Amino acid sequence: AYSSVNQFAETTTRAERTHVVLRTLDETLAIVTDAETGARGFIITGDTAHLQPYLTARSLADRHVRALDAMLGDQARQRERLARLAPLLATRLALLDESVRRRRVGGPEDALAATRSGRGRSVMDSIRAVIDTMAADESGRLGERSARARESLSRTTFLIALSFFAAVVLGLLAALFVSRDIARRLDAEAE
Repeated sequence: AYSSVNQFAETTTRAERTHVVLRTLDETLAIVTDAETGARGFIITGDTAHLQPYLTARSLADRHVRALDAMLGDQARQRERLARLAPLLATRLALLDESVRRRRVGGPEDALAATRSGRGRSVMDSIRAVIDTMAADESGRLGERSARARESLSRTTFLIALSFFAAVVLGLLAALFVSRDIARRLDAEAE
């Protein structure tokens, strides 16, 4: 029972970590999407207020990549995917940097010309594909861990119930032996 409880706790901790990885992947995609939206808003309007998510995206994206790196541990496939994701994020942010720079220097038409190349969309599609693959892998892992947690909980419940039943039976047997012994002693005293 003790071993099963420990296994359940370990499985639960791993499932929680998988949830955090999934949330971090979602947040990473949201950061880049927000940066795109902010840069587009600036390109279209020229209003620098739109640049806030774009300006914070680089540090947040780097922080999320480092967090994912720490959480993935020894998962070789996920680490390979993360190794592909990091440069894609840097490329997308660099393309946004170029668009914003062109808007500041050459105006909206120059910036729009840079975005019409479709390279940013292609990189963003690659980012989404890598994140989706990583999320699918983590979701599969989460399903496995949840199943293991349920098995461990069932095993623990069974072992505790079995232990309780065994303790009750042993207690009754002990009481029976003690009462027989007392009865024999009383009979011996009476004789």
